Amino acid sequence: MPNLQYLEASPILVPLIDAYQLREVRLVWYPWQISYVEQTILAIKSMTHNDIPFIASHDFFGLDACFNIVESVSRHLPHTRILRMRRIGQYNELQPLDNALISPITEYLSRFPGLVYFGMENRYRVMLGPPRSTADRAVAEAWGNACPTLEACCLSNSAWVKLNGAWTVAPLEQFYALMDTMHMEIRTPIMI
Repeated sequence: MPNLQYLEASPILVPLIDAYQLREVRLVWYPWQISYVEQTILAIKSMTHNDIPFIASHDFFGLDACFNIVESVSRHLPHTRILRMRRIGQYNELQPLDNALISPITEYLSRFPGLVYFGMENRYRVMLGPPRSTADRAVAEAWGNACPTLEACCLSNSAWVKLNGAWTVAPLEQFYALMDTMHMEIRTPIMI
């Protein structure tokens, strides 16, 4: 599969794939697969090119898994343009993320020279509770300061876009329309 551009697979299968034009990956990480993070991300690195924008979507169960994945992606795939982290769970089990838990991600975001979107999303594209604009704005601003190319970010209970250098809460429909547009722009094939 040397011309493979999109991959949706189990993380433990990724090292078995031979491709060199990968543009997007979507992986679902179960708790017993977390020990494969480094090996899987290194395999993805061998299938991508630094000059071609890359999209990474990772579904996960626990925040420890999230930290491990983001850290490894930031080290080995810094050319990632969209990084979506989505929690797995039943809708009634999901709670808004505590900003104190996700703020440490900030140091990893500084390693991405061209990241335009980072999301700590839930899988249901709905907000989990009302936006906590003061705390969430602080996280959005910290992420934007760490990664100046960031144009949009999402926490489980609010969506933010950078307009004229300032972070603004975005209506959910408008936010996901923007995300879908960014996603399609990156997915558009590049003629070589």
